[in-house]
Amino acid sequence: MSKVLTSVLAILALGTLSLALDENAVRLQRSLRRNVHDSSSDPASVRNRVAAKYASNALSYFRNTGKHHPIYHGTMLSKRAGSSEIPLESESGWTAVVGIGKSVQTFNIVFDSGSADMTMNAGTYDPAKSTTSKKLQKTFSSNYMGGKADGNIFSDQVLLGRVKANDVSIGQATEQFMPGGDHVQGVIGLSFPSLSAFGTSSHTFPEALQREQDMDQNVFQFNLRDRDPSLIIGKMDEAEVDGGFGWIDVSSQDGYWVVDAELNGKAVKGIVDSGTTVIIGNNDEVKEILDKLDHVRVTKSERGEYQGTFQCDNPPRVNIHIAGKEVNMSKEALTLATDGTNCQMSILGMKGLNGWILGESFFQVASVVLDFDTPRIGIGKLK
Repeated sequence: MSKVLTSVLAILALGTLSLALDENAVRLQRSLRRNVHDSSSDPASVRNRVAAKYASNALSYFRNTGKHHPIYHGTMLSKRAGSSEIPLESESGWTAVVGIGKSVQTFNIVFDSGSADMTMNAGTYDPAKSTTSKKLQKTFSSNYMGGKADGNIFSDQVLLGRVKANDVSIGQATEQFMPGGDHVQGVIGLSFPSLSAFGTSSHTFPEALQREQDMDQNVFQFNLRDRDPSLIIGKMDEAEVDGGFGWIDVSSQDGYWVVDAELNGKAVKGIVDSGTTVIIGNNDEVKEILDKLDHVRVTKSERGEYQGTFQCDNPPRVNIHIAGKEVNMSKEALTLATDGTNCQMSILGMKGLNGWILGESFFQVASVVLDFDTPRIGIGKLK
């Protein structure tokens, strides 16, 4: 029998465990349903959370590589993050139950392709209860969507069904940095080690899995539709998509899963990030795209950043073309918040970005495969 993931990974949903879709597929649960009427869903709050996350990543990337990342201006984002109040109460994410340690402790954890580290909320993982835990005599400081995380770094085994990754570096925060209580207890990063706040000598979860060679393919396939959302581990399932996958080789030196894309024919470079709520891009490029959309009212924030609204019963046509595959944005994917009959678009401009971030709004219409073996990224149109 293949050593690919062969048993059910339990998923926490409203306090109960449900079954996986098949031997490789993990059923995901949205940790916190996005509240379209909540203040933390307004464009300014969303931008501030993105700025905090990417400013922290920029610092880690510079420490690890000695280079500034070309897709964003880290200093500008850092200044913004340091001067903004960032509400965290309604931040959403897709989670699954993950086990840590020999005497398995199970937690509801977000999978984030836009960060590198595995970090746990305070009061969750207890290294003292695990005989396989080791304190690495290192501390860390990072920021996840506005939540400051500081603490000690341990190593331990991490379990997904029967697949086990040994010596994964785990940051144990001393204070709560993620909202959601028992619904969100930590994050596993699925980007590359050059973004790690723990340093390149630490072992990320994907790196540890590659060493174990417990999977036929070191791949993760996100299918984040509202109906039966799943994360498929260790193989790709083309039955999830119409017309197969298109592929783009990526460089692990970039830290992120970076792709060349077209939004309504406009060529852009973007980071594919399951841990960011929206599609957010270079301010001038966003304005150029929004100005050409029918029935969209374009406005500018106090910071001079562009955003759009539309009548909820008349959404604009937005398509994204990557690797020869085109996906069309649904009304739900295009909506960040609602106010009566008006819908706030989930495509936002932001100063400090030279490129784009293709977040959860993109994942709602595209199946995304992260292939660490090549490395490459696959894009397909979700059925």
